[in-house]
Parts: sequence; structure tokens; C-alpha cells
Amino acid sequence: MPIKVVKVTQALYIAEATPPHSTAPWSTAQPMRFHQLCEQLLNRGCHQIDVADAVDSADRQWEEKMIEERRNR
Repeated sequence: MPIKVVKVTQALYIAEATPPHSTAPWSTAQPMRFHQLCEQLLNRGCHQIDVADAVDSADRQWEEKMIEERRNR
């Protein structure tokens, strides 16, 4: 299965990934903010382009949210 991301609210997402897209099967235990979700997927061996594609499928405005969250850190 490819990486699957679902937008739960305006700012929260859930996801799941399985090999070969990740090092092991993984899914979110609870909804996460964009940057947390991306960090978790990348830490599990997911490729940055695959993560971006999955997030883009769930939320076309993810880039603006990423910029906004980085400003607020």
C-alpha cells in the first residue's frame, strides 16, 4: 500500500504507511499537525517525494500550511 494521508480537520491529519514505502507498517495513533506527520513518516523511512505526494492528495494547500507552521515555531 502506498502512503495514505487523510485530512481530519483544517490542521490535523492521520496517515498509514507500509513497506516498501516505510521500514515497517505504521499508522498514526492520533491526528497530528502537518510538520509532526511529515517528520514521523520520514523517520520511518518514507521518501520525501512520496510523503509530499500523499499529503498533496489529502490537502492541496499543504505547502501554505507548512510555511505557516514553520513561522509559528
